[in-house]
Amino acid sequence: MGNHNQNMPARMGRRHFMGQAGLLGSAMLLSPLGASAQEVSRCTGEDAATTQDLSVGMCLNESVEFLDEATARPSRQLTSRRKINYQPTYHIRQCFSADSRHLPIGSYDDQGSCVFWANVVTGDMTVLSVMRGASDERYTGNLTATIAGGRMVAAATRKTLRILDTSLLEKERVLLDETDSNRLFGAPAGSLDGKTVFIPVNEEVQQVGRPADPGHRVTANMANSALLAVDVASGRPTEVFSDPLFANNSVTPNPVYPDLLLLDRDDPGVFVRLMKEAQFARYDEAQKIWESSPLSSRTCVLDLKSGKLTEIHPRNAFGFAVHSTWSADGQFIYHHGWAAEGGHWIGVTTAAGEVVFERVYPKFFYGHIASHQTMNVIVVDGLISPDLVIGLHFEDLDATGSPRLEILARHNSDWSVPQASHPHCHVSPDGRWLSYNRGKDGHTDVCVTRIA
Repeated sequence: MGNHNQNMPARMGRRHFMGQAGLLGSAMLLSPLGASAQEVSRCTGEDAATTQDLSVGMCLNESVEFLDEATARPSRQLTSRRKINYQPTYHIRQCFSADSRHLPIGSYDDQGSCVFWANVVTGDMTVLSVMRGASDERYTGNLTATIAGGRMVAAATRKTLRILDTSLLEKERVLLDETDSNRLFGAPAGSLDGKTVFIPVNEEVQQVGRPADPGHRVTANMANSALLAVDVASGRPTEVFSDPLFANNSVTPNPVYPDLLLLDRDDPGVFVRLMKEAQFARYDEAQKIWESSPLSSRTCVLDLKSGKLTEIHPRNAFGFAVHSTWSADGQFIYHHGWAAEGGHWIGVTTAAGEVVFERVYPKFFYGHIASHQTMNVIVVDGLISPDLVIGLHFEDLDATGSPRLEILARHNSDWSVPQASHPHCHVSPDGRWLSYNRGKDGHTDVCVTRIA
């Protein structure tokens, strides 16, 4: 395990852990992490330090219990081995199973990659699929989604889309294969009825006729995008949207209204340069680059029934939204971006584009915007603080118009690995669990904290 041990929180005895149970007010549960006396780890003790040691169906438990540093809430680090472990990204809202007890984890090292189905209550992880050998064609957390309530996981690589049965009663199936094309997949997401997987696909090209930094070549997910609706049973794809000038890496189905999809579109001639300027806090230059683009809004709502595309704009003059997602009730879109006057804005609009909340904060920390699942609360893993997960209650404002802020946990990630170490928080459907990625010194793990 080498240096991986230093990433593990101090192990705690059960007696110490049980002493925190009263803080949760959870009389029906015998354990702060939600496991009853009858529910314990079912793993056989198999040990696998690397991907090479794994096989489909193997059950592992390498988890470590700890108390969250900011709230003293019971928490569990689900992974501790292999170099990179991470869950689905913040925006797709499809991480936890419908019963709030499981989530998928994409994992890889220099010997291959795999997908785990992890039980957040016991820490057991079942191997759903393994790819041998180091390659760019590998499983990752950000191209993985829980669909059909947790009966299946949609797992994409750069070139393939697979369906994995979480019960392992059916063999994995390849729904789409773009190996012989110049197209690359974005992140998959499932329809409300579990019968369809939506997935963006983009051409790998040299810029799209617009100037870029000298010598810079956009090599992935950058142009001539299409959004495919793939029938899970047959594997038949249907193109539901195409965008020849712009790229699209993510799609977020509305959690209530099946015909509404949230899309992020990117201008390949602008996006890389804009993000570079913003990274170094040169927001004036970033805004000028954004204003040079023919793309007037990054965030859009696609109505599958009518085909209408509605652009979502903030009030702020710098209209580039870095991240966006749906609210729990499907009525609102949460988004955020850099502010023209400095700092950053966090906002809420309706699906029709009406702004209902927006506030500028003077200090920006990089991060993402997610949604609580049982109430209209914005969950951020940065933006306001570099290391706290905070719930922003935008419907509970004080006399100055400032929303109530609630500390949910401290993620403690060092953000050292792109995407994989970004916390990318999720709240479970029952509102009890918060999941997030944590990075340290180039190694990343997945953690959960009991928040209710």
